[in-house]
Amino acid sequence: MRYLILLLALYTGTFQLSAQTRELALKVNDTFTFKIGGVPADEAAMMNQTYTIRENGTIKLSYLPELQAAGMKPSELARKIEQLYISGEIYTNPSVNISIDTGADNSRVIYVTGEVKSPTGAVQYRSGITAFQAIGMAGGVTPFGKLGKVSFVRKTDSGQLINRTLDLRSSNSEDARLELIPGDQLTVPN
Repeated sequence: MRYLILLLALYTGTFQLSAQTRELALKVNDTFTFKIGGVPADEAAMMNQTYTIRENGTIKLSYLPELQAAGMKPSELARKIEQLYISGEIYTNPSVNISIDTGADNSRVIYVTGEVKSPTGAVQYRSGITAFQAIGMAGGVTPFGKLGKVSFVRKTDSGQLINRTLDLRSSNSEDARLELIPGDQLTVPN
């Protein structure tokens, strides 16, 4: 019976890691690209640009009051903006797309340390990055690195730490395909 409970706990923990949403919430100082369609071309050209979320967590778009953006996912913010343009009778059929610019953001990183060839400590997060890819972005393992015993640490939204040992000897394994989120930590032992 204990064995069954342990198996269930391990399975549930694995499911929680892979079931997390891939879309990250916006935060203060995030820069994002805003594109709008379904509006007059001259207005779209004026509005389609890069915006930065202010220190108070808001943004200012044409024809709308200041909007709270920090804490919302890009798709949620896009739907909210569309609804505001429609309910304000500004546009009848706007289509908004928001994408986070992670190029210059040092807070959206994955930490890769230990026996890797470029031990800078951090690799830039990008949507869908896997544990195997993150180690590759850190230059791959040194001749002393053990891919079968990679330490993985994730802090959940509730503050709980998830610690696991990953076997990354095969790029096709479930562990190697584990999608990472900013703040995740991988340590390759020797």
